[in-house]
Amino acid sequence: RIHHSQNTGIFAYSGAYGVVEDNLIYSNKFPGISITNKANLVVKNNKIFANAQNGIHVYEGGHAIIEENE
Repeated sequence: RIHHSQNTGIFAYSGAYGVVEDNLIYSNKFPGISITNKANLVVKNNKIFANAQNGIHVYEGGHAIIEENE
């Protein structure tokens, strides 16, 4: 569970890469997941809800494969 952060739940940047899978991501102050600046994530089978901003925010050169999230 990733919840009630005073920022983004998960923040990937500067070439970070990885898999975010099978999580509950909710009630964060900004997006549930932010991906930027050449970061590359696979985001799969998560429940993402009730974040103050977007569920998943990909911007400024971020890349993502997004599959089967709620």
